[in-house]
Amino acid sequence: MQGRGPAVVDGRREPVPLREHLVVATRDPREAASEGAAALSPHRLRPLGAEGFFATRLHAVAVGGLTLAFVEYAGEVAVEATAPMDYYTLLVPVRGRLQVFKDGLVAGVPCGSGAVVGPGDGLRLRFAPGTAELIVKIPVEVLQRNVAPPLSDAPLPRFALVTGAVADWLTTVRFAAGTVDRCTGRAVPHATGELLERMVLSSLLLSHPHDGTDRLFSIDSARRRTVVVQVVDEFRRIAERGDSPPPIPDLARVHGISVRALQESFRQVVGVPPTAYLRDLRLDRAHRELTGDPSGTVAEVAHRVGFGHLGRFSGAYRRRFGVSPSATLSAARVAHRG
Repeated sequence: MQGRGPAVVDGRREPVPLREHLVVATRDPREAASEGAAALSPHRLRPLGAEGFFATRLHAVAVGGLTLAFVEYAGEVAVEATAPMDYYTLLVPVRGRLQVFKDGLVAGVPCGSGAVVGPGDGLRLRFAPGTAELIVKIPVEVLQRNVAPPLSDAPLPRFALVTGAVADWLTTVRFAAGTVDRCTGRAVPHATGELLERMVLSSLLLSHPHDGTDRLFSIDSARRRTVVVQVVDEFRRIAERGDSPPPIPDLARVHGISVRALQESFRQVVGVPPTAYLRDLRLDRAHRELTGDPSGTVAEVAHRVGFGHLGRFSGAYRRRFGVSPSATLSAARVAHRG
């Protein structure tokens, strides 16, 4: 990787986005991290792989209130933010593949898709060898000045982590990079930057799921039913494993609707709120275990299906089945002896 010329990948030469805005091209991870921190944000950069081969280039430029960047890595690399994020980051692979680590989960982001990491999410990434991506850094105040009612009077939007190839904002980010390359000089003209800023943020808010999506669109009954079916499937897996469920606000954010819309959709489709539905799934599993294998104890079953408080479990069980779990277990033992 040298200078502003094309990148060499698998013997082919490719044009480099933002070619006139080179920040650093280096084989030194410390230099790369230092220059990247100045251009984007503080982070730790660690080459991976047996040989530890490393080479990178970074291009970055201010576009209105945004920072638009292009980075590529010749070797496998891990990147982790070293300071709390007070901004949004859009990640758009143009070659290769990256992984985003968040809340104990790993999301793969292949070429053709994208990811959105928000304030407070933390930033942990892993790049496959030869990966290149476009990055957009969006300060919170820049997003806030680009939203209008009904979003401006709500908390900061929280976006779904990964999108597919159909999201319009992915095309807009690529268009913004191409537009910057049409500009002469080292700075993007003010008017051009303002237009691109509004274009990127508008397409992001309109095409990528977030917890304010239902305030921008009228979500039809088919969409609500699809979300409920997806959440029901998740709840069934949780109930069978006895796992702790995600908080309802997190669940709503992942599916791109508000908490209120999720609650109302559940009542309309299933007849009860989501928490009640999951509780009943767990109680049904407990009933099957108590009647099917009477060798255990009520406490063991309650813990296995995800109830941490025995008294609450017993009360909920009695309300659902009309008898206590201990009575169910005693009857099952008598039946098995007979």
